Amino acid sequence: MRLTQAKDSYDEAYGKLSTGRGNLVRQAELLKGMGVKAKKALPAELAARAMEFGEEPLLEVSELMAGSDDA
Repeated sequence: MRLTQAKDSYDEAYGKLSTGRGNLVRQAELLKGMGVKAKKALPAELAARAMEFGEEPLLEVSELMAGSDDA
């Protein structure tokens, strides 16, 4: 019973990270494509699967860059 609950929780969290509109993995890959440097890379299979979602990013470039001069 608990093992099933843990698996269901994992599947739900994984889905939120890598599927659907504006998923986190896709947003990270889009930022990387805009020139943002990352210290670590996501697994290629995960990134490729997340990029299959063709919707526009949730954040516009202007929103992402708005805080860049606030340092």
